[in-house]
Amino acid sequence: MSTHHGIARILCAFAAPKQWLRSRLLSREEALMIERYRTLSEMDQIAMRYLFTAVSEVSRF
Repeated sequence: MSTHHGIARILCAFAAPKQWLRSRLLSREEALMIERYRTLSEMDQIAMRYLFTAVSEVSRF
């Protein structure tokens, strides 16, 4: 899986976690990343969303 597709999948999971979980099961790595994301403070979660958005917008793939 390319980095761009991985980031897009994770962004979808953060945007709508319940809907995402119904559509398919997460890999162990994806579930761990989401678990760690949810333990961050609200400000850190916002910063991560900005970071993911910036990476996906500048990605050439």
